[in-house]
Order: sequence, then structure tokens, then C-alpha cells
Amino acid sequence: MHQLNDTGAVPTQGRAILLFSAPWCLPCKATKPSLDKLSTPTYEINGEDNPGLMRRFGVKTFPTLILLDAGDIVSAKYGGQTLAQLRAWVGE
Repeated sequence: MHQLNDTGAVPTQGRAILLFSAPWCLPCKATKPSLDKLSTPTYEINGEDNPGLMRRFGVKTFPTLILLDAGDIVSAKYGGQTLAQLRAWVGE
């Protein structure tokens, strides 16, 4: 899982997942191992430290997962997700 912050470039080629999380967020921690099993690259953003990306993507809760394709938002999920839910969401 890659880390992304306000100064980093959001992926614009292919598909990618953005995970907005916080260190204290238990559903975030529970979702991370499942994200690591996907072939779609995942970028984690600590929402508390990166308010610019939070505003840019309209994130208001943790965890928020955003699926991008060529930098465009395809869809979003909110709350903890199982591996099966994530695979169905990204089509893996």
C-alpha cells in the first residue's frame, strides 16, 4: 500500500483505490489487509494530516474508499469492507 499526502500526485493512469483513514480508525485498520490482497494499487491518505485531499474528494468519514480510473472517480465506499465486498466493487 502506497502513502499519499497533500503534496503528492493522485494516480492518473489505470485504476487505483484511495483509502482515506485515520490512525485511531478501527474499521480502517480492519480493511487494510483486504486491500493488500487486491491487484488494484491502493493509496492510503491520513485524512487528519491531509485536509486538502479530504476537501478535494469531499471526504467526511473514515474509512472512505474511492475507486479511480485514469484519475476520474468511478465510485466510492464508506465504512469497513470485507475482501469479498472489495473484490466485487473493483471487479476482481
